[in-house]
Amino acid sequence: MKKHMLAASLLIMTLGLAACSPKAPAETTPAETTAAATTAETTAAVETETEEEEVEEASVDGVITKIDSNVVTIKNSEDDKETAYDISKAEVIGDYELSVGDEVEVTFAEGSTGDVISAIALEVYTSVIEENSDPKISGTVEESADSTVSLKTEDGETYSFSTSNSYIVSKSGIKPGVNAEVTYLGDLEDTDPIPMAIKVVTEDSFDSEDAKINAFRGTIDQLTGNDFTAETEDGNYFSCTAEADVDLSSFKKGDTVLITYSGPLTAKVIAVTNVEK
Repeated sequence: MKKHMLAASLLIMTLGLAACSPKAPAETTPAETTAAATTAETTAAVETETEEEEVEEASVDGVITKIDSNVVTIKNSEDDKETAYDISKAEVIGDYELSVGDEVEVTFAEGSTGDVISAIALEVYTSVIEENSDPKISGTVEESADSTVSLKTEDGETYSFSTSNSYIVSKSGIKPGVNAEVTYLGDLEDTDPIPMAIKVVTEDSFDSEDAKINAFRGTIDQLTGNDFTAETEDGNYFSCTAEADVDLSSFKKGDTVLITYSGPLTAKVIAVTNVEK
């Protein structure tokens, strides 16, 4: 009888200990861990996107007064206050390189403070370089004759230009099917006379140093000191003034020359930087 009571007591103690023992933690499989991590990352990404979408924007119109690498100083057109903006990560909208004097609109996060404000976007309304440059158009050469070239643009329009006095920059010549850029004078819609192609650059020379030069060909009509008049075959006359270091002593009336200039050809007096036969 005592043996039976002892056995029963031992059984009760064993069951009690089993009930009081802590349960072992459930094992987590690698797949469950990866899924949890992915869910956390997705949640964080969604939260980040939401935060970015909630950024309020502000903008200022003004004029660029200083350019220092990626930091552009803009004078507010309303209160004349100058503020520096970092445009290294901004969307810059414009066809020409930024220049002091450009009229722009800068967009940034509302409430931004500091010596240099991070810009979201910078749009150029009026470009100094554009206003002081001759108009250009790009397209594919459709036809090329001795004194004319026809160019088809991306929007399907075709324009013809006179090349009688053009400065041609090309390694393989102006041929149908070749991409080219034409700097011109006149109205694209004119047909009689057609616009004058001042310079024609084909795709094989787009990045050349010669392509950066502004030049046209003309015949010296009058020459006095560093002032002269040039006539083109199209019958256009251009008043020119050569820079002080340009020697015109070897030229005379009637010489056909290549005239290199700065600024637009539509200027009242063209600033000539070089003259050569």
